[in-house]
Amino acid sequence: MASLKEKFESYLKVSGFSQEGVAKAMGISGSILSSWRKGRYNGDNERVEGLVSAYLARVEHLAERSKGVKRDFDFVETSVYERVVNGAELAEVRQGIRVVMGDSGVGKTTALEHLKGLNESMILFRAYPGIRKNRVLAKLCKEAGLGCRGSFDDLFEELTERLEGTNRLIAIDEVEHLPIEAVDAVRRLNDFTGCPVILVGLPVFYQTLKKYQQDYAYVFNRVSIPVAVGRNSVEDAGAMVATMLDCDVSAEVWHEACGGIGRDLKEIVLESLRVAKLNGIKPEETERFVKVVQKVKKSLNRV
Repeated sequence: MASLKEKFESYLKVSGFSQEGVAKAMGISGSILSSWRKGRYNGDNERVEGLVSAYLARVEHLAERSKGVKRDFDFVETSVYERVVNGAELAEVRQGIRVVMGDSGVGKTTALEHLKGLNESMILFRAYPGIRKNRVLAKLCKEAGLGCRGSFDDLFEELTERLEGTNRLIAIDEVEHLPIEAVDAVRRLNDFTGCPVILVGLPVFYQTLKKYQQDYAYVFNRVSIPVAVGRNSVEDAGAMVATMLDCDVSAEVWHEACGGIGRDLKEIVLESLRVAKLNGIKPEETERFVKVVQKVKKSLNRV
């Protein structure tokens, strides 16, 4: 029978997770876990073994629960993806700045991540509430392969020197969280380097820019007409569900349930499968399963 350490070593090898990431999930440092693995830890070995054992048990339990159940859609070139690509291409052709706006959950982030996979030189980061302009530049520096310490001037000069003439696409997701000073810094970065920029986020971002157009006219005038991505179409909904579930429920039913919001669609599919299983209903029983989908949509209060 394999020892705890042997089970853990096998798990790391098969899962592909890093020692540091697993240690973080356990609530201990990577150095402690490393010492324990090598048999050199002088601390409370019993505690570490308990954490490792509990972690492996939890992973095994979750794997058993999710066996045979797909947790997400495969990538689909939806109409939302096409609009995001269009925004990126417009920015690249004009070496300018293009704003791409859409509702939450329609798939903007998924589109950007797929674009990043196709274009490794693309610089992509996601903003967050409260981020300041120095941190924005630090994030851009990190994604560009530079150090991310120093003053605003240091970071800006490093970025312009590295990016000038490269035409690397810069994409900022959830841009509605950027302060206007950070947007202005990105605008100047485009001026100095010629690198195309797409600012992707919620429609409220463009409304915010309008409020600042008197004091920051040079920012508002540079973003041009925003690209509106809209919501996923009926065809999009059907194509996404088909990558996750084989059944005869029409695309129209799925689209009506999620309202064109991809994130909601995934939740509705997963919850419908769960509820159906609890009630002994198979997805192949189309009429009964449709009723489950409609009930889930109602219970989740999707608009």
